[in-house]
Amino acid sequence: MIKPRLASAAAYCTLVTATLPAALPCQADVVRYESGVDPGVGFNLVSWGNFANGAQVWEGAVQAAFDAGFDEVSLSPIRFVETSSSAASPAGTIAAASTRGPELSHVAAGVARAKSLGMRVTVNPFVELKNGNNYFQSATNSNAWRGYYDPTPGSGESSNFWGDYQQYLLDVAQMAETAGADSLTVGTELRAITRNAGNNAQWNSLIAAVDGAFSGTLGYASNWDNYNHPNLAATIWDNPAIDFVGIDSYFPNLLGSSQADASGAYPNIGFITAVENAWNSKLDNEILPFAAARQGGAGLPVEFTEAGYLPRNRTTVTPQGESQPLDADEQNMAFEGLMRALDGRLASGQFLAAHVWQWDMTGSAGSAWNMNPAGGNQPANQQTAQWLSSFMQGTNPDPGVAPPQSSELLYSFEAGLDGFQFPNYSGSQSTLAISTFGATDGNQSLAITKSDDDWTWDARVAMSGPQLQALQNALADGAENYVLEFDVSYLANALPVGLSDMNLHVSFDTDLDGWNQQFPFADIGARGDQQFTVSIPLSSFDLSAGIASAVLHFGFDGAWPNGAQATAYLDRVSLIDLAPDDADFNGDGAVDGGDFLAWQRGYGGSAPGDANDDGVVDAADLAVWSSQFGRVAAVPSAGAVPEPAAASLAVTAAAATGAALLRRRRTRCAA
Repeated sequence: MIKPRLASAAAYCTLVTATLPAALPCQADVVRYESGVDPGVGFNLVSWGNFANGAQVWEGAVQAAFDAGFDEVSLSPIRFVETSSSAASPAGTIAAASTRGPELSHVAAGVARAKSLGMRVTVNPFVELKNGNNYFQSATNSNAWRGYYDPTPGSGESSNFWGDYQQYLLDVAQMAETAGADSLTVGTELRAITRNAGNNAQWNSLIAAVDGAFSGTLGYASNWDNYNHPNLAATIWDNPAIDFVGIDSYFPNLLGSSQADASGAYPNIGFITAVENAWNSKLDNEILPFAAARQGGAGLPVEFTEAGYLPRNRTTVTPQGESQPLDADEQNMAFEGLMRALDGRLASGQFLAAHVWQWDMTGSAGSAWNMNPAGGNQPANQQTAQWLSSFMQGTNPDPGVAPPQSSELLYSFEAGLDGFQFPNYSGSQSTLAISTFGATDGNQSLAITKSDDDWTWDARVAMSGPQLQALQNALADGAENYVLEFDVSYLANALPVGLSDMNLHVSFDTDLDGWNQQFPFADIGARGDQQFTVSIPLSSFDLSAGIASAVLHFGFDGAWPNGAQATAYLDRVSLIDLAPDDADFNGDGAVDGGDFLAWQRGYGGSAPGDANDDGVVDAADLAVWSSQFGRVAAVPSAGAVPEPAAASLAVTAAAATGAALLRRRRTRCAA
């Protein structure tokens, strides 16, 4: 089927926003959704049932999502692939219908209803596994995920799978075309199959066939840990028929456990901003640069084909974890931080939509993920569902702006190696040198060159002087208030051909705590030019207050041809104070006489006037006021805000604080 091809992500977003007034005002606002400026927000609709009134079931679910204020839906047909060679159906076959999944005509009714309401519609087909009469199971795993399914290329099972899967996708494509869907994915979380190069010819055939049957945009819904795999990138993302990078977004370790445990009640604006900043870093330094490099540098926009957080403590650490206590507030703040980070990214040509997993509809009962503003069968999700609904309708109150963060630079390599050396613990020799590439504070960075891919710690520094004192002060003040932050850069020409993985480990070794390490960070799956801002909660290292000595280590691990060299660049090693002393007691943006009066009136009590947040207003707080007197918060003018295309570079290069990032997001608009 002939359809217009999009030359770039910006061109795609131009089509999406083509119905907007020509003189769209600059209204980017993180508190409420703005159509045509912010990425679309919708829900995944999935039902593991085949009902006699299925058309009405799907129409009703779509209508309910629309009535709650959402402008997008993603509808998923489901079919089952047989994994057992002893079953009635041969291994690899996919039945055309199932009692465990809807008829395509039922899904078509949902698509048609959504289009009649003016919604943007994605059709996102699933395959699940079965072992004879045991559904959601395989012959080798009693609780199997489709991402593990990997029939041997060339086998009878593989031939059965690809023949039936292509027919299934063609049936779905024809349904989506007839019903008027806007977008279609050619698969969902088929992790092992996309990694296996023996399947590449089948993927090419399938994508070409689906592209001929469907005139809307095509994508693929990759798992969060697979979107940047080299074989998937070459076979799917770089196929000229593909229009967007889809990611099922359940990224772990967005924040540390201590940060999550201290998230508190909604709205904790500091925690919301921490989530926002973590997402900004992941988007600007990992996801979006990867997408921009696709299709020969023409780039693709990104869509979160799924985005989910459970209402549990530490959901910002492990979104799918169900073992922690219920915590609807952390779930709510996790979604708010994500929405703030996505603010304005449709207008800037970067990001299309986020589809929340999942809507509470008939056939999905019992899922811990079900969301419904009215409560539904998972009332623990109601608070967040109501917040998302109000966000779309612009009725959420503004929780304010987080207090400014402060940064203390530890190492910037402007005077040389700053005491860093090769530890010589084990493994092959690594070389440390000064470089101008990857410099994000000043003009120099630390170049770490590994002589092969054997694991070893590459660089260590025995902290002393102001650097050790800064760490000691941070631990005394409370590690939960601090983040170790630095920039890591990669240059394609400094990485070996054949590299399939490279990532960073970080450790502290102190006199009181011994060895504590965290990993992996700045992870890449192929050689390329890329830069990361790594932010690690200091609390994750479990360091004690009162240390007398500390050694900081960096080490790169990975996989590339043995004997080949790989170089990474490090700069701007800093401690970020998330809750610095602040004497602006009346919140007017200036430290002046009004704040002195507030301190005077609060003296001896707990607030106002508690600049150092120690629970009492005393002389120490007056000293903070005195040192900050005359300070005025700097708010950039609209004209000083970077253009959308340059915003990610500005964030990385300038090491922006949380407040600056928040201001920048508030004013991101199309040129």
